[in-house]
Amino acid sequence: MPLETARIAGALWRILLALAVGVACGALLAATYVYSAFGGLLIFGGLLVVMLFYGAAIAAICVPVWLILCKFDCDSAVGAATLGFVATAIFLLLTNPTTDDLRTHLMTNSILPYALCGAAGPLTTWGISRKL
Repeated sequence: MPLETARIAGALWRILLALAVGVACGALLAATYVYSAFGGLLIFGGLLVVMLFYGAAIAAICVPVWLILCKFDCDSAVGAATLGFVATAIFLLLTNPTTDDLRTHLMTNSILPYALCGAAGPLTTWGISRKL
């Protein structure tokens, strides 16, 4: 393998590893929050799988936005956490329609913890990408 191809493959591997760890961190936090809030009626493994899919969808949206932020030198820990927080909150609002007062009440109480979990994922990705 030529040297330039090996360098690109190594960089791509490090980026994908950092993204995977960030998504897993956010998904684990969100699944833990849901499990602790609603108790034994839910299966933790199933929650984790669902949260991993949500995290992957949010990451697919955040990666192009992050690349734009990098061009403007806004690639800091605060920028990563803010992007994750805002993207998760918007994604949650768009994917969970509120039709009655009970669901609206539940959404207002649960958007903040989910968004905080969403901020932890990109923050983890940012930290790991700096160390690799």
